[in-house]
Amino acid sequence: MNNSLPKSCHVMAKPSGSTCNLDCTYCFYLEKEQLYPDRKLDWKMEISTLK
Repeated sequence: MNNSLPKSCHVMAKPSGSTCNLDCTYCFYLEKEQLYPDRKLDWKMEISTLK
């Protein structure tokens, strides 16, 4: 057996975007909403921007 392999593994799960429906107190995305106070619901990129 190879003894150089790590004995533990650490995993961090991140949401794929700022539209996550969880409300975690430690979330780093929640403070970003304050940067755009006029946008409450529509956080998806417009098709014209995507092109």
